[in-house]
Amino acid sequence: MHVRRALGVAAGAAALILLPGLPAYADPGDPTPQGETAEARQPATPPATATPSATAAPPATATPPATVPPTPVPDHGDEDARGFTPADADDYWTPQRMREARPVQEQEEKRFSAPTRMPRSASRPFEGLPIVGTFFWNDGTNTGRFCGGTVVKSPGKNLVMSAGHCFDDQDARKNLTFVPQYDDGKKPHGAFTVKPGRIYVDKRYLAKGPDAAADLDFNFLQLEPRGGKNVEDVVGGAELKINAGYDHSPARLIGYPANQKRPLDCTDKTVRYNSTDPKIPGSFLRIQCDKYSGGASGGPFLVKQGNGWGLIGVIGGWKTGGDKDDISYSSYLDGDAKALYDDAVNNRPPAGRGVLGKAETWKHAEAMAGGYFTEGNPGTWDYSDLIVRWSDGEVTLFRGAGEDADNFDKEIRLTGPNGT
Repeated sequence: MHVRRALGVAAGAAALILLPGLPAYADPGDPTPQGETAEARQPATPPATATPSATAAPPATATPPATVPPTPVPDHGDEDARGFTPADADDYWTPQRMREARPVQEQEEKRFSAPTRMPRSASRPFEGLPIVGTFFWNDGTNTGRFCGGTVVKSPGKNLVMSAGHCFDDQDARKNLTFVPQYDDGKKPHGAFTVKPGRIYVDKRYLAKGPDAAADLDFNFLQLEPRGGKNVEDVVGGAELKINAGYDHSPARLIGYPANQKRPLDCTDKTVRYNSTDPKIPGSFLRIQCDKYSGGASGGPFLVKQGNGWGLIGVIGGWKTGGDKDDISYSSYLDGDAKALYDDAVNNRPPAGRGVLGKAETWKHAEAMAGGYFTEGNPGTWDYSDLIVRWSDGEVTLFRGAGEDADNFDKEIRLTGPNGT
């Protein structure tokens, strides 16, 4: 928050010319200017097309002038699941679309080094486990994406655990769906949609990124019921194992690499890996199973738990799961994972990166003013709103999320491009 305050103070003197004549505010609890709805900033030319949404959704993040790629939309990747029902998901996610989906961008762009010469266990394609499946969605370019996930036991019977790097951006997500036991285009248990705004990623992971916060590479997502039943009622769930240790033999690894039509299954032992790279600190679970290439992210590390399974990790963490396709990693599930799980169980608002978008957008900011421009928020030393005038003439207010929130939570357009 010291950084935000300094930004506002440094820019304030040059930008106070923006303040006269701004629209009056309406409801103090939701200070959107009268006669103006919160919406994505649109360039003057050429016009941009807004991300579709079935019903009212949180405001989209600013779209820069025409020379800049579209800026990502709402925090916690608000997936336009409003109005997107399980029946819609069944219809939309055809076998062809699911087969054509790509890994998350970090995995798609990864180049795996040559396999190690260390002994490793062989993986095999199989029909899958009911509790393990795949998330599918369309990103801001309408490209189909996927990442693995595992249903975990919870009081609400509606939680799936995946890798944090699968959901750590602000890119638009449409048609976000979980398919339990996905197998080469098949949906044996149907499709479950994700609750809007209920993707839980540790705020430190959002702030620091996948290297500096590699030990926090996990997340939880809440699912909507299907036919009156929650996902755990339909397929069961794994028990989340907290502080279970690093050494497990046997342990089971399941994943959905992009170059495989069916899920892979492998049994080996896990050991502790202590990173020696200061840019990627932490201790991680490591397992040696072959063929787990790009796309396997989010797949579970499982141990036998009575008649079921315990979840001790998900593919991710060190180099978001590894840089060789025969060694996979997971962040260690400790009190941080339990705290995030508790947030999801108790339906607390997820952490978000705010609505500021990428740095590329901000080269088009001509002037800024920091201050307290909205009502209903505490005027404390570490809280501030921000008004920005962009190079196309648009003026935008970013509302401070409140004391200790460490971000801006809403974008409000005050005037359109060229003062419209």
